[in-house]
Amino acid sequence: MTSQQANRPASGLRVLVTLTYYWPHISGLTLYAKRLAEGLAARGHDVRLLTSRYDPKLAESEDVNGVQVERSTVLLRLNKGVIMPGFLLRCFRACHQVDVVNLHLPQIEAALVAIYARLIARKPVYTTYHCDLELPPGIARVLFSPFMKVSHLLTVLFSNKVIANSEDYVTNSRFLRHFRSRILISYPPCARLQHGDSPPPLDISDDAVLLGFVGRFAEEKGVEYIIGAIPRVLEAYPKAVFAFAGEVDAWGEQVYQRHKSQIEAFGESVRVMGVLTEPDLAAFYERCNLLLLPSVNSTESFGMVQIEAMYSGVPVIAGDIAGVRVPVAETGMGRLVPPRDSAALADAIVGVLADREAYVRPSADLEARFGVERLLDFYEELFGARESVGVSLEDAGTASSP
Repeated sequence: MTSQQANRPASGLRVLVTLTYYWPHISGLTLYAKRLAEGLAARGHDVRLLTSRYDPKLAESEDVNGVQVERSTVLLRLNKGVIMPGFLLRCFRACHQVDVVNLHLPQIEAALVAIYARLIARKPVYTTYHCDLELPPGIARVLFSPFMKVSHLLTVLFSNKVIANSEDYVTNSRFLRHFRSRILISYPPCARLQHGDSPPPLDISDDAVLLGFVGRFAEEKGVEYIIGAIPRVLEAYPKAVFAFAGEVDAWGEQVYQRHKSQIEAFGESVRVMGVLTEPDLAAFYERCNLLLLPSVNSTESFGMVQIEAMYSGVPVIAGDIAGVRVPVAETGMGRLVPPRDSAALADAIVGVLADREAYVRPSADLEARFGVERLLDFYEELFGARESVGVSLEDAGTASSP
């Protein structure tokens, strides 16, 4: 037994998690961190999460489902980036009070936290790499990009291991492919959502074809290509309804405002639903005939909503880009389309609807490969909390890079 193991609390490991944005900010990154942190807490670990107080209405410190969440004041915003001077000092202090540090990239402060944790606090650092960062043209890209590149490089070099979402993403990432010996692969925690007794949160006729999109109106999602595909689909399915569930006015994004007039021109054929509660989202998936995720760039590295929809037997049409294509390629539950191609997207929609049942697979297979418990097993073994259980990284649904 190591001295670190001897000093663990009876309930398990003391884990420090850091990231720029956390729930209730909605994104795949925050949802991943939320399921990981709360899942570890439910298994008896002491989880402390440090993040930004991006909304002044949020509490500076609170217990959220067993996770001690501490938020640092934001002094300045540049696009999606934030400046929060108190964050680093809080991280440095916390490094001495935990057994293991889990960083989530992209985050500009991560390098200093990783260096301090390894060299000063002498704690192991495991970094979860969610995606390459692609900032839009402007002052934020000019000011932030060089610092982010250096920060991510140092973070990886001072991490014990780096966790990525798929081998496909690593192979095609201009950054990650240079560090394969440091990388472990684990699919994100894709939960089977539970709904209540309420009806689906959308009033449409039973014979209408429902084509769903779940996500923020963000540049990487390819929303404009869904809009471009609508006329062709309506020719084949006049009663089709395109429904967009998710944050409309996402911070730092202008996608919805840019396409608002086009959306409104389609009348009742397009519905913008905003953010749905988990029960409503589960009901929404069950009503969908197809889910659409025509993502266009490497800011999107997987798309957990694809698996969430597949749990309900819903096929998916996704952009054929690194990482995002993995759920469809692994399960066969859908089709892939070239990015930024509305015509190809429309043809795929019509084609899948014509033979929808051919794309449905048993949900139990999805749970074993993509479920939340599998990811928690992976992190527990990675952190050294499962020595007596003997679950290997491969058995947890992962594989180390060659």
